Amino acid sequence: MSLPAFLPRDNKKAISEYRCIYSCLGRIEEKLFKGDFEEVKLSIQDLYRSVNEIEKMNKRKENHDQMVEIVNILSSRGIHIELVLRPHETA
Repeated sequence: MSLPAFLPRDNKKAISEYRCIYSCLGRIEEKLFKGDFEEVKLSIQDLYRSVNEIEKMNKRKENHDQMVEIVNILSSRGIHIELVLRPHETA
């Protein structure tokens, strides 16, 4: 198993989200055995939010890596990336 990769700017937040996930898992187990189902549900919601954040950061890294790959391909073909513009959005 390998952990998802993140952009350097997301590393601190990713670590924080992983800590939250592990904390939620422990809290879910504890509250489940105590029969505190409302607290279990709240912890599951927190867990879900943290997993979503991890997923977003991982997707950002994947998109960045794809963009870098495209830039490298264009560059190897002699196309200057500075000349490539985003299309204008129409309202």
